[in-house]
Amino acid sequence: MHKQADEMEFAPNERIENAVKNFAVEQDDAAGQAMTEAILMSAVNSEELLAPAVPAGEDGKPLDLEYMTDEQIQKFLENDEISFAIHAVTDDEGNDWMPVFTSPDKVMEGEVVDVMAHQIETLMAMAVDTGMAGIVINPWSDSLNIPAESLQVLLSSIQAMNDEDGESLEGDINLIEGDIVNMECDAIVNAANNTLMGGSGVDGAIHAAAGPELDDACRELHGCKTGEAKITEGFQLPAKYIIHTVGPIYDGSDQCADDLADCYWNALNLAIDYDIHTIAFPCISTGVFGYPMAEAAEIAVDTVLTWMDSYAGEYDMQVTFCVHDDEAYQVYTEILDEELTDEPEDPQN
Repeated sequence: MHKQADEMEFAPNERIENAVKNFAVEQDDAAGQAMTEAILMSAVNSEELLAPAVPAGEDGKPLDLEYMTDEQIQKFLENDEISFAIHAVTDDEGNDWMPVFTSPDKVMEGEVVDVMAHQIETLMAMAVDTGMAGIVINPWSDSLNIPAESLQVLLSSIQAMNDEDGESLEGDINLIEGDIVNMECDAIVNAANNTLMGGSGVDGAIHAAAGPELDDACRELHGCKTGEAKITEGFQLPAKYIIHTVGPIYDGSDQCADDLADCYWNALNLAIDYDIHTIAFPCISTGVFGYPMAEAAEIAVDTVLTWMDSYAGEYDMQVTFCVHDDEAYQVYTEILDEELTDEPEDPQN
């Protein structure tokens, strides 16, 4: 059912909204990569955006579902050839762009139109199929135009992420530069200390964003040993859960490396217990605990890939490494490129 934005209950797509804001400020390769990652992750996770693309009748005019009976609505939804009346934004050169919005508030910043929630993949395909110049995200502020040519590339990437049956491939790994407290996923991982009562860096940011309820919940957990993992609700965060794990203070020992690997392994095992299928990890122990970024990232990637291999075909998990700066992004990119593109050698060579 389509409604005006001020009548809707819709969870803002903060993943794409933040990426658009960052791109508007930076407009560099890293911001562009983060934007691409945000769109792909939203498509894979079937997250939605708002658009003034509403069901239309045979005359091409929008249908008002509010006054249709349940039987009429059901019959309409079963129609495989649904058409849409699309409201377009025209640029100075006369090109029509499909406006899409990350939240009702973004709709209300400009011209008020009726909108519907659609998956981002559907909107991109709709813009391409109807011959529009592309989509413009949040056209009234912090806008980002994505031309049709780029939409086709994104749609191809999304299709490549699906198997032959059209189902999401098991064991997706993503990398994004951003603030983990804004991640919209089943669970984010907190690089906590042994008390679980908050600290500096990621730990402090998560406690601040989740609200005072998190402190009360953590107090009931009575701390956490290094390498182990415990879980709480996400409270005021977009994520449903927070998995708290305590990384080691770096001393260069094998035990230190084992403890860091345990953080990732135990967090993923705990995720299964709570039916978590999308999870975001920060760079555990690389802050005040002093673990060198390259060594920590190598352990993180190796451990996650080993865990995913061990559950291949048994449990669908999408892992995102959420890093906080360009340096960490580059380190993870190089490691992931090497790990994910390695092919077994031909024994005859």
